[in-house]
Amino acid sequence: MSLGKDNYRKAYISKVNLVQDYIEQHLEEHLTIEKLSSLVNFSQYYFHRLFKFIAQESLYSYIKRLRLEKAVFLLNYDIGKSITEIALCVGFSNQASFAKAFKKAYGLSASEYRESKNGQQIGNNGKVIGKLACYDDADVIERHLDKICANAPYSIEIRDIGPRNVIYMRHTKYKGNIDLFSKLVNELNIWAEARNLIKMDSNWLVLYHARGEFTKDDKLRVSVCLEVDNDVTAEGAVGKYVISGGKYAVGCFEILHSDAEYQKAWDYMLFKWLPESGYKVDDRISYKEYLHNVSFTSKKKNIVNIYIPISPL
Repeated sequence: MSLGKDNYRKAYISKVNLVQDYIEQHLEEHLTIEKLSSLVNFSQYYFHRLFKFIAQESLYSYIKRLRLEKAVFLLNYDIGKSITEIALCVGFSNQASFAKAFKKAYGLSASEYRESKNGQQIGNNGKVIGKLACYDDADVIERHLDKICANAPYSIEIRDIGPRNVIYMRHTKYKGNIDLFSKLVNELNIWAEARNLIKMDSNWLVLYHARGEFTKDDKLRVSVCLEVDNDVTAEGAVGKYVISGGKYAVGCFEILHSDAEYQKAWDYMLFKWLPESGYKVDDRISYKEYLHNVSFTSKKKNIVNIYIPISPL
């Protein structure tokens, strides 16, 4: 039976999604076109062209960008790591090649970035070494923190979470698209219902794949997910992903559906709770989980758990 043009297109998208997932989870490795194309059983020549067509950037540009974005994250949040250690753990063969790529991408060296106000975080001693340091006046910083505190969560817990198997619909360039999340949830819901995967206690999650603050809006990737059993098989535009287990800070918030309201919740976790917690953010993916029926209308509130991956300072 013929699949039809639309199903063929979705199948190709799923191949690129699979490779994107692999790259994201293996940035420290030597990633070659030979290895990545073999994951989806395509020729090297064709897969290179297919990836660029769907992802709107070449395979090697994509890998380098993710490595640099992860480096920015580590420069911000893992101040115990040296720049050389960061270069190696994000997949650069040596510090010199990392330094050249970083300077070309961002216009300053990694050490200059780490020392700059915008490249630091807020420490436990109250010293401004963080993203809020873009405010030069201490009173301005305090007022910003007061505003964040007005959006306090119901609770924040430290949890040890096992790996979570999810299926997902993914989209790039989501910022400002208020209808996108409803569209992705509806499409995934239809796909899952047809396969009897929706349960009374099904968990809906949203993964944010960007780590670096320099990620351009048109490169921001988001995955709307449904938690499923391990034996579920994804197909077409629906992908499958395993969210890493480990220690997470889990904040429970009641939030209106808007970019600004969600940002306040993330800010509370990162800039109010985290500096006082004795933990630091690690480089696993952060995500949010909807506890009841998902609503993406600006007039209705959602009960949301925000998961921040953490490790001891």
